[in-house]
Amino acid sequence: MISVAPGEEWQAIANRTGVTVATLQTMNPGVDLKSATKLVVPNSNIRLTNWRRSATTDPASASSLTKVRARKGDTIAKIAATRKLSADEVARLNGIAPNAELQPGQEVKLPTSGASSVTPRRR
Repeated sequence: MISVAPGEEWQAIANRTGVTVATLQTMNPGVDLKSATKLVVPNSNIRLTNWRRSATTDPASASSLTKVRARKGDTIAKIAATRKLSADEVARLNGIAPNAELQPGQEVKLPTSGASSVTPRRR
């Protein structure tokens, strides 16, 4: 589910989520956007549009990501803590709540920090 801003139109929601207007309307039959605050959207198609790096970040490092595989019992918060990253930032990047338990083997995207030469340790 996603939140809908007051006055937001189907096309704006489609652009923000990467889902067609037809798909959104099919998944939310009879929904009136004037009164709706939430919409059902397929998770596999959501593109994150609110995650941004600050203007002071080096553009070369802003576009690079590291990917790790989750182990049993891992959460975004645990993975972020072991790498000294913001759990909220990693959660936004992946579209997953910080404390939601991840599936073993699930791929998690991490922002590459300035100290990329340091290899973080895992359990």
